[in-house]
Amino acid sequence: MNTTFSRSEWQRIEHWLIWIAAIGILLFLLVPLAADKADVQHVPAEHRIPPPQKVELPFTAWNVAEYFSTSLEMSVDRKPNGRLVFESQYGAFPEDFWHIEIWTESQSVVVQFTVGGDYGMTLAREFFESPLFEGRETERLYEMLSDAQNAPVAKLPRFTVSIAYRAQTNLQMLNLKFAPPAVSGKS
Repeated sequence: MNTTFSRSEWQRIEHWLIWIAAIGILLFLLVPLAADKADVQHVPAEHRIPPPQKVELPFTAWNVAEYFSTSLEMSVDRKPNGRLVFESQYGAFPEDFWHIEIWTESQSVVVQFTVGGDYGMTLAREFFESPLFEGRETERLYEMLSDAQNAPVAKLPRFTVSIAYRAQTNLQMLNLKFAPPAVSGKS
């Protein structure tokens, strides 16, 4: 058989060969993927590993700053290191001084009160009653404040909070760190 093909016939044959090769490659790739998926569907639900969950806080550092901006009726001062600061402007006496600093660490929000007197601690107590917190959370924050010298930590449903308190001669420092809640099933 001595048949010669013309150029257009070869082009048609090449097109068919390319299509057959493309379909073969797709089948080669998709059949194992479908088999893997079918295997996963046969694994009982209690033996499947759940995908990791991203857990976040119910508020951000900026939400905290907005609360203080509204309650103190002043603008936030943004520092070059990314911290958000509110500070008393008319503190003629050490007991009138207060400084509130807000920043993020990893996924946590830190709120630090450095105060010279009772008014600054009142700002912290009022923060506990802000709309950022639910009723039970507010109660728990007050309980922790009364034990702040022992650096308590509380795991609440929406977040984990730790409180640290230090007192110096003319200053008190209250540090609150809010972290996302632990993923359920892990301790």
